[in-house]
Amino acid sequence: MMNFTKIITTGFLFAGVIGTAFGDDLSVQIQKTRSECTGISDKLDELKRKAGIGVVATGAGTVSGGVALGTGIAKSKLDSKIRDWKSELNDLISAQSVYEQEYQKIENADELLRECNSGKLYALQKDIDENKNAQTKLQSDIDAATDKSKTLGKIRTGTLAGTAVADTAGVLLAAGNKVDDDLKQMVEKCIRATDELKDAALRARYENTATDLEIAQANKIVQECSNWKNIDMSKIDNRAKGAAVSGGAGAALALVGAITSASANSASVRNGDDKKEQNLNTTSNVLAGGATAASLTSVVFSATQINAIKKASDVANKCEEALQ
Repeated sequence: MMNFTKIITTGFLFAGVIGTAFGDDLSVQIQKTRSECTGISDKLDELKRKAGIGVVATGAGTVSGGVALGTGIAKSKLDSKIRDWKSELNDLISAQSVYEQEYQKIENADELLRECNSGKLYALQKDIDENKNAQTKLQSDIDAATDKSKTLGKIRTGTLAGTAVADTAGVLLAAGNKVDDDLKQMVEKCIRATDELKDAALRARYENTATDLEIAQANKIVQECSNWKNIDMSKIDNRAKGAAVSGGAGAALALVGAITSASANSASVRNGDDKKEQNLNTTSNVLAGGATAASLTSVVFSATQINAIKKASDVANKCEEALQ
């Protein structure tokens, strides 16, 4: 009889220990999940902040490249007008030579011939004077336009250099703005802890070793933190890579464009072969367009990276809120 009573007592004690263990298991697992899942949002906020700075940097590069392209197009149009004016000036100079030769021919003739051609001499003198005035005005227009063209060339060179600097900054930011091993491990540990919490909650419900409030809290945590399984963290890195590659292309194109623009605007080229100057200007404009397009692509990648980070941040915030 005594042995039977001992067995019954031991059984009750064992059941109590098991029940307590399962109850403690849920509480401990909630604490573990809280430990593993807390802090992820802070790391994601830092990634989002850097991506935002990258958007600003490459956005500035895009604007600067657009200004360079617009300025370059305006310069090319002005240079074309200057070439037309120079051609017109050469025609005036040639006509002036003809007028003066004809005038001197009559002027050097005998008195009778001069008298007979007095009206023609007057007309020729008028043509000579008008021609000189036209040359003076045209040369003034050419000089003013040339100064403006030089200024536009300097602006194009400067804005392309600015694009190169801004895009380089964007590349450095994008290249380093990736999900590091620490963050990856934090997410993986959070997912494992959440799965373990789900199992613990099921055991506690089955064994009736936890309160309804504790089980409801556990289920809420599982509901929110399990969403990490739906987040593809590689998208953040892929967007960063895209931003870095396109930004690097924009920086390279802008740098070459700036060098080409400076060469096209140099005195040796401007005062030399017009065809060479025209070709260099065209090349510089093409490079400006390419740099602008590459910079814009980098902006798009950085913006989509922010969107990918935001989706992860939403999960992290809701998960951490459930854990409070």
